[in-house]
Amino acid sequence: MTTLKIAKETSDHHGRPRSDDPDTLVHAYDEERGAFPFHDHGTIGNETKYDVLPDLDWKDPAPGPRCATCLEGSRA
Repeated sequence: MTTLKIAKETSDHHGRPRSDDPDTLVHAYDEERGAFPFHDHGTIGNETKYDVLPDLDWKDPAPGPRCATCLEGSRA
């Protein structure tokens, strides 16, 4: 697996913006595969939008709470 980057949700599955919310989840994103490796089918939801933050590795301090699924998967 490549170095994981942080992806921050920008809208939820209802299209509501979330990026300004300090409680917006961040996910682990594998840039090489173009997927979220710890989520089913490599996605975080069909309608969820996100921004990959290329300057932030998954192990760096996150700009929001980490997704529990990604956190567990990255520790395995």
